[in-house]
Amino acid sequence: ESALTGSSTSSGGETAVRHVVAALTAAERGATTFGATTAVLAELSGGAVGVANLGDSGFRLVRGAMGTTAALQGAVPEKLHIVCKSEEQQHGWNWPYQLMRLPDSLGTIEVSAWDTAADCDSYKFCVYPDDLLLLCSDGLSDNLYDSEILEVIGSVIKQELAEAGGVPPLWSDTSRLPRPDRIASALALAAKRRSRDLSAWVPFCEKAHESGYKSLGGKPDDITVVVAWVVAQN
Repeated sequence: ESALTGSSTSSGGETAVRHVVAALTAAERGATTFGATTAVLAELSGGAVGVANLGDSGFRLVRGAMGTTAALQGAVPEKLHIVCKSEEQQHGWNWPYQLMRLPDSLGTIEVSAWDTAADCDSYKFCVYPDDLLLLCSDGLSDNLYDSEILEVIGSVIKQELAEAGGVPPLWSDTSRLPRPDRIASALALAAKRRSRDLSAWVPFCEKAHESGYKSLGGKPDDITVVVAWVVAQN
């Protein structure tokens, strides 16, 4: 279990972790279809978030997006930074932890690593108004570096600030926050374009080379992106 260094996570974080781990366990036990999947779940409880992550899906907590002096000066992208993120769980290169359910007809197949919900990593961390929580499959993180993810987020925010006359919304004015679906779509499209670039050097290539494999070009994959703003309760 990991906690954000230097932050005092409340009991809300511990409660959220219990809930997401229980939800992942229930999903595993209740599965009726066959296949394999990675998983990432998050819950906000009070001023803390709990995350359960299994495999190479994951999360990033982005701070510095709105309500800063830099935003007033049109320098939003430079202030964005990732406060914390999940670490991939891999048995080996391109071999992520996964939940799996096989039909009885394949019961004789030897499975060298049978992962369960109990193998997930859990995280708890404090969040603040204007934080942006990003959940994604590896289709995003294998094709875009964190710096590129921040560039895309910053570009969307900057565009919406321009459309709003250059005045950033206060954290209390949630109706004027940049639309999270717009940010998610921009990230998914950027990853999709990169995945089709045959000459691109992407995080997946770097990981392959570190493991002794040759790889060049984007990685075609399913791409899932979920974005949510943290807002203050009235």
